[in-house]
Amino acid sequence: MPDPVENPTTTDPKPEPPTPTVTPPETFSREYVEQLRGEAAKYRTQKNEAAAAAELAGREKAAAEFAKQLAEVSGKHSELETKLGSANAETLKLKAALTAAFPQETASRLLAFADLLKGSTPEEIQASAAAAAKLFGGFKTNSPATDPTQGQQGQGGDRPRPRDPILAAVQRTLR
Repeated sequence: MPDPVENPTTTDPKPEPPTPTVTPPETFSREYVEQLRGEAAKYRTQKNEAAAAAELAGREKAAAEFAKQLAEVSGKHSELETKLGSANAETLKLKAALTAAFPQETASRLLAFADLLKGSTPEEIQASAAAAAKLFGGFKTNSPATDPTQGQQGQGGDRPRPRDPILAAVQRTLR
């Protein structure tokens, strides 16, 4: 007997994939859609108003803080202007006292000496004054001021003229 041959057509058929069910699109009425859009617009408006209010509150807080700082700085500024005015007045009084108490030449030398001083604290200024006085030999002179060419009507010849005491002090220090 012949062998039975399998026939491929006699095998089990493959199951078909399930067909997806299509749901019909939902349709909404025009009134319902307009109502939803109106609610969304209302919430957007509320959000924008809240953001603007928060920004305004932040600006007002910053302006108040700035006004406080400005008042503090203005107070300090006016206090410093007052101190500066009194310091300038004191300087003018000292210059007037020097000019009135000493001969013009001595007063001008003292003022020039004061212009040379350096420092910002009283201790620094005093140290600078002591160093400058030591360098220039002070303001006291042992010899009277004389002009050896006096009476010669400008024909003093090769006689040395009196020297400036500050120049002499500088030359003594450099030797």
